[in-house]
Amino acid sequence: MPRLDGLSIAILAACGGLLILAGIGLIVLGLVDPELVSSRIPDSVIDTAAVGGAMVALGSGTVLLGLVHLAAVLALGLTVRGAATGAVVLAAGMAVLAFAFSVAALVSAVAGTAPSILMLPASAGLLLAAIGYALAAVGLLGRTGPPG
Repeated sequence: MPRLDGLSIAILAACGGLLILAGIGLIVLGLVDPELVSSRIPDSVIDTAAVGGAMVALGSGTVLLGLVHLAAVLALGLTVRGAATGAVVLAAGMAVLAFAFSVAALVSAVAGTAPSILMLPASAGLLLAAIGYALAAVGLLGRTGPPG
């Protein structure tokens, strides 16, 4: 099963890199142009500075999650004890989250609460991510050994 194992590691590395880039983009957007998001929210609900701060916080969390992915890949490469189990848990958890967000984007598009032109591609992309993460989790299961 080495080929699938290599695919699993590549999926985790690629997703980690994408998460880091997306997080950096969100941080920059929150610092440079928080008005882009806050203009869609009534002023009485939250002000622009708070939206910018939330964007920076969310972006920082996304970068951290990407770094966790890359740390898992590094630990797998160094054959750190328990790394495979941690990577399986990470991949399986991300598969569930990506699938849930894919369904949420699809529901938003169908219900008309968000623009279909944005939500349908997002739903499809998240579904592909869920499939990729599920493949990664299955591929890494072979690297987990018996307990003890």
